[in-house]
Amino acid sequence: DPDMATQLGKLPYFKTLELKDVEAVEDFLWLASNQRYKTPLVKLYLGKIYGKGIERKMHSVALEALVWRAFTKEYDVYNPLEDPDYGPIFTRLADFQLKYGNQMDTTEPTGGKKPPVMGINYLTEPMDWLKKTDIDIKFDYALIRWVLGANAVKLWGYTPTVYNHVIFAHEEGLRVWLEFVPVYDLEKTNPDITIEAYCQLLAVFAKNAERLKVEVLVVGHEVDIHLKRFDYWSPGYNRTGELRRAVDEMVKTARANYSGLVTYCDWDVWDISIINWQVMDIMSLQMYKSNTTRELTDSEYLSIINRWKNMVPGKPMAISEYGSLTVSEGPNFGANNNLLKTQPYHYDPQAQADFIDRQLKVQFMADIYGTFLHCWDELGLVGYGIWDYQSNGPKPSFWVVYKYYRAR
Repeated sequence: DPDMATQLGKLPYFKTLELKDVEAVEDFLWLASNQRYKTPLVKLYLGKIYGKGIERKMHSVALEALVWRAFTKEYDVYNPLEDPDYGPIFTRLADFQLKYGNQMDTTEPTGGKKPPVMGINYLTEPMDWLKKTDIDIKFDYALIRWVLGANAVKLWGYTPTVYNHVIFAHEEGLRVWLEFVPVYDLEKTNPDITIEAYCQLLAVFAKNAERLKVEVLVVGHEVDIHLKRFDYWSPGYNRTGELRRAVDEMVKTARANYSGLVTYCDWDVWDISIINWQVMDIMSLQMYKSNTTRELTDSEYLSIINRWKNMVPGKPMAISEYGSLTVSEGPNFGANNNLLKTQPYHYDPQAQADFIDRQLKVQFMADIYGTFLHCWDELGLVGYGIWDYQSNGPKPSFWVVYKYYRAR
């Protein structure tokens, strides 16, 4: 991380050192271990980090996270090792590296061109995900950034709960795409909501996105599936006209309250005429290498990606969702988890990992702007998550993403 190496030179005591690469963090942390500067908390956390992370063939992820925290704040005022709420995060990173360090070191990186944005969908609400403490959430973002190698998260939400997540993610140096997702509640409480009422809710959300300086605001998520007014399945529905006008209004509302980049999350990769992408900064599509009946071939998947990538010349294209259910039928089910209710399936973490591998292989051939794995974790072992909430550890799919995002 050249930026980190540059910024290290701004830290007190290190300004006169010549920094050639980020591995120098190990030397800097040796200086920090000087008894003269130790407090009891520093001694506790630094000792765990230094003792457990130093065998990493490149560097300790806990040391990297520590230095990031130091140079993004006034170090002479704020010492991250003296922060009782953050010190445990470094210890957890060191514990993770002690347990999985061999896999981190021996996983070979893949070829292909990495997208500028390599992200994870983190579903904070409103789909009844696991209830976590702030420390748990911060550790998730630390793992996503410093171990997995992602540089962005797409946070789903619509209430003030998600705003704390933005702060936590920014503290780890993650780029934040904030996705407005009220539809899961609205389809139960107000499925006939007008676009005017929807945009009133969106305006408040957009103002907070501006306040929190998020990089990208996603103004909607599958509204035509969840809200009756835009019901894709109703007979004679003019989806192209109604949804197109609705999304245009969402974009206008966003731009009136927010100065960053704007996009919409669309699930239908087969019909390119539905959304007016010209009014947005990024095209954002769900692409699972499946048509929910079979897995697409590599050439079919690449063709779809290239079709969208080249649809509006000069317009960046990001894959807003890819991934797999943790079942052997994942390549057939694709994005449709409702098939778990109607079709037989078999729990299979390795099949999930293999399908994600095949998706990333094609994506890294396509020269796209960004991609977001769906998702970090969720309630239910057969879900899309790559983190096993029961064992509190990585699934095999975690290491597939690591291979593409981080391994070196």
